[in-house]
Amino acid sequence: MTDFRYRAFVSYHHESDARLASALQQSLSRIAKPWYRLRTMRIFLDKTSLSANPALWPTIEQALGQTDYFLLLASPASASSNWVQQEVHWWLQNRSADNLFICLTDGVIFWDDRAADFRLEENKCSRT
Repeated sequence: MTDFRYRAFVSYHHESDARLASALQQSLSRIAKPWYRLRTMRIFLDKTSLSANPALWPTIEQALGQTDYFLLLASPASASSNWVQQEVHWWLQNRSADNLFICLTDGVIFWDDRAADFRLEENKCSRT
């Protein structure tokens, strides 16, 4: 992987949100794009940003370290994904939660107004 920054890292469940993740990557990289540029920003998406690599996690970790924003495509499937959980955990341990955006693609996320926080015991992005 080369030494360049990504504007955003998209974390998602491959089976349920692959098409949406790809469309998001393409759309974001074309925002206000002049005709003479390939893209306006680099968006990390594992399907298009990674090559076959036996050291997959270190490569993902390096990309996370070179990323400004974390975009979580949240769903019941992504909530149960070990890879998504590992990426979110890394981000919260090493970067600011202020730069983490949750894009709900399926299910429900519960918010506690009094605590001004998510109700963790209910946040499995479960269907209601």
